[in-house]
Amino acid sequence: MGWAQRSIRSPDDPPSRLSSTSASTADGAQIQLYDCNGTGAQKWTVTAAKDIVNNAANKCLDATGSSSANGTRLQIWTCTGGANQKWNAPAV
Repeated sequence: MGWAQRSIRSPDDPPSRLSSTSASTADGAQIQLYDCNGTGAQKWTVTAAKDIVNNAANKCLDATGSSSANGTRLQIWTCTGGANQKWNAPAV
């Protein structure tokens, strides 16, 4: 089964998209909500392994410090298979 590329957006009007800061592809680049601009920093793929991968960086959405507490900051990081990189996302 293939996985579709998608943007993750807020319900705001106009909507914002989940994006790496300054379109960075480096490990540790922080994730932010940013106005829709169609760049690779805002394109994500959900995998069968429950990773959410930034297509431009080919890195996983990662909860910093392996935390699951409210307010935990998100970043992109090389995919490790760790629990802090696993997400429950709806199927495409």
